[in-house]
This record gives sequence, C-alpha cells and structure tokens, in this order.
Amino acid sequence: FVLSRLMACCDVSHSSFYNESEYWNIEFDDSDVEDVGDIISLIDPPGTHAKYKNFWMGADIGWTLAPTVIVIFAEVSEKGKEPSLKLLGRITMRRIKTMDQADVFIHLINTYRPLAFAMDSTGAGLPLLELIQEKARTHSELNNVVDRIKGYNFSEKIVAEFDDAVEVDEDDPDGYKKAEIRKTVLVWATDVLRMLVDEKRLILPWDKELIGEFQGQTVTYAKDALDPYGRKRLYSFGYFHSLDACRMAALAFKQNAIEQFIKNQEDTWEAPAAIFL
Repeated sequence: FVLSRLMACCDVSHSSFYNESEYWNIEFDDSDVEDVGDIISLIDPPGTHAKYKNFWMGADIGWTLAPTVIVIFAEVSEKGKEPSLKLLGRITMRRIKTMDQADVFIHLINTYRPLAFAMDSTGAGLPLLELIQEKARTHSELNNVVDRIKGYNFSEKIVAEFDDAVEVDEDDPDGYKKAEIRKTVLVWATDVLRMLVDEKRLILPWDKELIGEFQGQTVTYAKDALDPYGRKRLYSFGYFHSLDACRMAALAFKQNAIEQFIKNQEDTWEAPAAIFL
C-alpha cells in the first residue's frame, strides 16, 4: 500500500469521537475467559454502532501461536459516491477453544447481522467454519442467514470479474461462465483492499498496530508458476492476521454482487420455448 494514500484513509485525530468512543479494539486470551467464566461477557460493542445499517465482517483464524482476528466494517454511503467501508471493531483472541470461538462468531453475527461474514477456511479454519454454519442453522434467529457465512481458501480461484468482450449465449444456462475472469483469493482480496485505499473508500482509525500490518507486508515477483501477466506474487512472511481479516471483509463486500448474480442465474434460468416445424 502506498503510505500517503493509506494515511489519507486514517483518522489521525487521536481525540476524535471515532478513535476514542466508536472504534472498538479488544484483545483477550484463554486466561481471561477462565477468569470471567463466559466468553460472551467479554464481547461488549459500543452502542453507537447501532446507527449503522449494513455491516461486513472478516476473520483470520488461529489456534495456538497465531491469534484469531475479527474485523467489523460498517458500510457508509454519501450521495453520488460509491459506498465506503468504515472499520468499527477489531477483536483479537489468543489460544481460545474451538467452541468458544464459534460462540463469539455466532454472537457477533446475531448482533450485527452482517450482509456477509467471510473467514479464512484454509486448513484449520475449515472445521470452525462448518461448526459456525451448523450453529447458525440451529439458531432460531440465524437459520435464514447461513448463506451469508462464507469461507474462502487463500489459494483457490474465484470469479472476480466478467469479460464484457465475450459474447454470452443467453440460451445456454452456463453461457455466462465463458466470460468469467478468475483470480486467486489472496491476490484478488489484496487488490480489492488496495483499490478501496486508493479510492479513499476505506475509513480507518488511528490504530498503529493495524497500520503497521498494512505497511509491513511486501510483495516480490518470481518467474515460476507465472500468472497471466508473466509473473507470480510472493508475499513476505510474518504476522499479518488483522490485514488478512480485512482482506476477507473487503472480499466479502466486493464479491456479494457477483455471487448474487451467479446464484440468480442458476435459480432463474429457464429453457427457451421449443420450436416445432
């Protein structure tokens, strides 16, 4: 990320209402849960979040050395402008049991009712994703929002865009697939987040740790396993869990319209009327 553009997205006034009262940044570990006896009692978001309508959530999953980080964005719209994402909360959980983590996710989903909650389902994240989805199915108030709980594998390829130059046969139920442009989740999520920063559509608090993660990860290029542009991105190693959680939230925000389009295509397509000669 270009530092000047990133800082243009940050509220640098330390005493602003956003930084002091609205932004919710908490961190706890298993010992804190043992002290209070109930992990949900540690989750107490500011009441001011209720003034927002649409929310998008993302998470990066960890169990032992790596933490689980959850980010909560509110969608902010101005007349005549594309909507922006405003970071309202960052929750860091260290060495928390699987069931406790699932309880936190369900509680937050029930509280915010996000339009989409996306998490890293790579490796150890998959069992947690399945547990959260199962809990949502059996929850009396969440069984109709299970499809909003999404898992993405950083190495998988997903539909990112459609090529307008490709002519689509409307009589073919899979015709739109010929125009698909697929990209790797990690690459596309990073591109989406960078676009939001460059367009000043990401609103961030004065959180030096988070800003450090945005600035800390670097990208180099290798010549093996080339992408369509003749290069392969190699991301620097390190601890970028909050950044990965932001990637997931931004990806969920961007992909929502595409996934709805694909779902509608599959649900509403009808074969053309038969023609008898």
